[in-house]
Amino acid sequence: MHLTFKIKKMKNLLRIQLVFFCFISNPIYSQTEFFNSNIKFSDNQFNKFYSSFSIDSSQVYFNANDYYVYAYNKQTGTLNWSYYLANKTNTSPIAYQNNLIVSNYSSENVDKCVLLNSKTGDTIHTLVIQSINSKPFFKENIMYCTGIDNGYGGAVMAYDLKKNSVIWGKFIAHGVDKQPYYLKDKIIANAEEDNWFELDYNGKLIDTTCGDNTNLFVDDIKCVQNYIHRTHDNKGITQSFLKEYFVDYENLKVSSNNNYTFLLSNSKLMILKDNLEIVKQVNVDGIITLPEKAINGYREILKIDDTTIWFFYKNLVVVYDYINEKSLFTYNLSSWKPHQVILDGHNVWLISRIDGQLHGLNLNESLNEKALVRITTPTISGRIKILKQKLDEIAGNHRTPEGLPKMYYKSIYIDNTYRGISIETISHNSESESETEGNLVRISEQFFNPADIISISDETTNKSDPLGIIIIHLKPGTGTVKQTYRKLEKQNNSEKLNWTENEENFVTDEIGIVFPQDEPKNFIEIKKALEELKILYENY
Repeated sequence: MHLTFKIKKMKNLLRIQLVFFCFISNPIYSQTEFFNSNIKFSDNQFNKFYSSFSIDSSQVYFNANDYYVYAYNKQTGTLNWSYYLANKTNTSPIAYQNNLIVSNYSSENVDKCVLLNSKTGDTIHTLVIQSINSKPFFKENIMYCTGIDNGYGGAVMAYDLKKNSVIWGKFIAHGVDKQPYYLKDKIIANAEEDNWFELDYNGKLIDTTCGDNTNLFVDDIKCVQNYIHRTHDNKGITQSFLKEYFVDYENLKVSSNNNYTFLLSNSKLMILKDNLEIVKQVNVDGIITLPEKAINGYREILKIDDTTIWFFYKNLVVVYDYINEKSLFTYNLSSWKPHQVILDGHNVWLISRIDGQLHGLNLNESLNEKALVRITTPTISGRIKILKQKLDEIAGNHRTPEGLPKMYYKSIYIDNTYRGISIETISHNSESESETEGNLVRISEQFFNPADIISISDETTNKSDPLGIIIIHLKPGTGTVKQTYRKLEKQNNSEKLNWTENEENFVTDEIGIVFPQDEPKNFIEIKKALEELKILYENY
């Protein structure tokens, strides 16, 4: 049965089901989402977006836009406790053993750090330092960090959490915002700009010619090293090196394992081995299929192991095999537009800029870790590329569907998410887009999950047309269709032409896509790609 005929036949019934359609046409996270904080934010709270979170072995700690920090059980999603901060921030809470350090805006209008019992949310004490400005390092009860101290100002310091006191501190001014390197026997701290110096865990300069060990100021440091980042083999990556390869070198994400250092920019992944030798330069846009809504400047390196790197880039979690130089898999998180992402085993935790909530998503072990090796060919991104390449060829060609004017196809767009595939087709009843009466533009948006495919058939009736039609037969009521018709016509006996627009929404068990039928292999390749997508999405 022809798709257009079947849709018309279903209209009356489907109007009754409109409420159901409206529900499924919005983003639905139930397939993979196992947690949603569901906090009610006021418009005022959500107006200025500052939010962050961290996790430990049992809980996730969420600094929300409503000025509270919330502690949730990672396994059950239960809220264990909450604590009013009078503050919201992009700096994550700091979890260590049974402690949590948060930033509190006091009644005296002063920033303070508060040490909480992470199990109960009870206050242990208020720290004597004003802020912690970078990720700290812990040795038993001693916290090594950079922060603002009333005695030292911006400093690198050792802090005794049990005694609630600063053991030692070294003034580093604006270097306080740069992440130190905490090595086995020394700390490498920043002394403003690209200058770095070394000290031991007792606060003593390793090179004693650098300045006064007892009262160190930035200007006293005589023997700094100049670089921006350090590599896995403790080599400095200088500004001149980065300028040669990166346009946005100041905003790189840099991380290392034992053998390599990875630098991620807004378009490139560079991999270095020993002595700053460049192993690979990867054009990230070339190894993935970007979502249409890919505008998200946030990026992060999430995980590195012996063969793969997991990173967040333009709303995607990308798993890249850097040894064999191929993208293994991508997870599209466009529906959430993440503000912060943390990978925790097979789960992704994120804060959504759309609703401000903390979400937990399960990535499904069947397409993760061990099974990733078995599914490198094919992949969802690879099959989508095949479909896109074939369907891109419809542009500029025509087809004459039964009962409709001859339509010239202008463009087709494909987007995929964890829920399924969206295909948008734009066609006109004229080769030109001139302002002539009767000009009709049809925009067809169809969505389906390949896991629901029952069969795929070529139902072209006119073999002389350049374009044919493939019908994807689905489980009953699992597909959705949105048809938008824009027609240029005279209004109210006026000679002036105006566009009118009508929209129809349906649920359906058949999805129709147009394809170039000049070669028999086109249908075969599209059918094969869809069949492979069915298998991949069944295991998603």
